[in-house]
Order: sequence, then structure tokens, then C-alpha cells
Amino acid sequence: MSLIIQSPFPSLSTNNFVSQGSAGQVFAITRNIAFKCPILFKEVNLGPDDKVWMQQNVKRLENEKRIYRLLSSHPHPHLLQAILCTREGIFMPRLDTTLAIRLRTQTSPDLQERWIQQLVSAVAWLEELGHAHGDLRPHNIFLDQSSNIVVGDFDATVPFGAELQLSTLPFCKVDEDFETPRAGAETEQFSLGSCIYNIRFGFAPFSDLGLESPVWRKRLVRKEFPSTEGDVYGSIIQSCWYGVYPSIRALQDELLKISDPRLTAERGLTRARRTSWLHSWFLLAQCREWVAGQRLCLAPGFAGKIWLRYQLTLWSIARFGLGCAVW
Repeated sequence: MSLIIQSPFPSLSTNNFVSQGSAGQVFAITRNIAFKCPILFKEVNLGPDDKVWMQQNVKRLENEKRIYRLLSSHPHPHLLQAILCTREGIFMPRLDTTLAIRLRTQTSPDLQERWIQQLVSAVAWLEELGHAHGDLRPHNIFLDQSSNIVVGDFDATVPFGAELQLSTLPFCKVDEDFETPRAGAETEQFSLGSCIYNIRFGFAPFSDLGLESPVWRKRLVRKEFPSTEGDVYGSIIQSCWYGVYPSIRALQDELLKISDPRLTAERGLTRARRTSWLHSWFLLAQCREWVAGQRLCLAPGFAGKIWLRYQLTLWSIARFGLGCAVW
């Protein structure tokens, strides 16, 4: 018998479903807001393995909330900021597309360089905070309306020195036993090397060779990496794969040596950009209003309904006032 996925709010369904990852599912709330919650099954015919898997999903989403709280105190323009974390899940900005989708079409060298700089800058910032992303790949890298990089999906993010939670090849470093090293500069720069390769060549490492999965995986663990000869970033990609750089900051410094000064200056302008506090509060009010409305539908008691009705009214007024100010 098939298992039925459940959602925490009544209005979430296949009609507003966006995507599903290894631990979470994402729904569209508005044109500008998305909601992520753990993948859970209804308590019918669940086996022990299903229950353990669901517990792991909840744990990973709680870990992601922890990272968003950390980033709210230490923001970076190319790391995604959560709008609101609730017991049910995470509300976040709904971005235009992912890097994986965008790379299906041709991109200019200038845009590629901008993406590489922004991506490495984001990972270097995580390093300063003592964390490794843990699942860095184009599917977890988003683009905003101005085609700027925004790294998200932090449910596998762990402190340096911790065991990695995921190993998505060919974006994760593994040894000959297909075991991953502890999270650190070595693992993060390997992922960056594969991402930079994907940006420069338009496809993931090994994907152009037409090889069966066991063949290219063996090449990967034997460090028989694809050629990058002739590419301006070729030596940097190879150095990332071989773990040459002692830190992501050192990799960033190396990138600056070959970067276009004009694009480097532009990156500085991008770093200075922030979503206006007024717009941020508007999005927060939208989320609070929406949550209050959904919880009102589920509330069993009269007193609870009165309190939620009060919250709904309060946040509706706030959202309306902020909306008038923003628009």
C-alpha cells in the first residue's frame, strides 16, 4: 500500500507544490514567498524504517532553522535569508530559478565570472561562521531577479569537523570506499570545483562522457578528473578537486588574481545591496497573517479560535499598512 504524504496546513496541496528534496518539500504561498516543511507520511501502515526516516527529516529541517537563525545575525547577500521559522517549517523568499536550470541555456563569460565570485564569497562566509554547506550543487543554488547567486537549502549544513549528512556525486568528495571526509575546507572546495566546472562548461563533471555510473564514479575516487585544459579557471578547478587550498578564503584570494577588476567592483556593489527593511516586514506580516489563517482552520477550541482570529486581524492590518508603504 502506498504511503500518503501529509502537509501541516490545509491549503497546501499539489496545486501549490513546487519541489521535493531528500528531506523537505516546498510549496508556493504567494508570488514572493515559499514554504518548506519536512516530508512526513500520514500515520497509516507505517513501518519502523518509515518512522525513523521521518524523524531524520524533522531533525534536518530543525537544523536548517538553526542555520537561518545564525544567518539572520550574520547575513551575507548571497546566502538565503528566511522570512519566518515556525514549528511547522520555514518561510523564505521565492526566487526566480536555480543555477541548474539556468545552466541549460548559454551564459556569457562575464555572467559566469560573477556567479563564481558570488558563490565562493558565500561559501567563504559560511566558513567564517564555522560551517560547511554540506550539499553544494547547482540545484541548491538559486538566482534572483538580477541573476545574482543566492545559496540556499541548508538542511545538510554542519559545523566544520562534523560528519557530512549527504554525498551527492560528483559534487561531493569521497575516498576509494566511497566514504566522505569530515566537513571542512577540503570538502567545500571540492564541491566548489565541481560547481565552477559546471558553470564554465555547461554540464556537471563526467556527464558529457556517456559513461555508465560505476565507470565515472571509479574515475572520481581515483582522482581521474575531467580535463580543464585551456580554461581560464582550469587550474583553480583542479586545485579545488585536489584540495590544495587551506581555506575557502585562500581560494577566494586566488580568484581575485584572475578576476576582471570591473566585475570585482560590481561584486562590491552587490554586497552592499540589502532588501529594504520595509519590504522585509511586509513579507513577514504576510507570513504571519497566512499562518494565523491556517491555524484558525485547524484550531479545535473556542478560546484558541478567538486568539488566532485576533492574530489574523492584527497581521492583516499590518500587512495592509506595510503594503501601502512598500508599493
